Amino acid sequence: MSILTTREAVVRKMDDLLKERNMNLHQLSRASGVLYDTLKKLRSRDNNSVTLAIVIQIASGFNMTLSEFVDDPMFSEDNLK
Repeated sequence: MSILTTREAVVRKMDDLLKERNMNLHQLSRASGVLYDTLKKLRSRDNNSVTLAIVIQIASGFNMTLSEFVDDPMFSEDNLK
């Protein structure tokens, strides 16, 4: 696995869950309370950082806790820069 920024790891996890749950960004926006434009900018690299509050909201949009969302090898210290 390549070294990722936190934003890249969050976007990869978000995209994996969107695909797995057959959801789109609009549905995630409604479920999480995160503005669609914020999700779109996060995904398109217009925003190079992501806050913990946004990650918590994204996780809740997937009916997950923050711990469940980041329980993935891509979030390990060795994989993040």
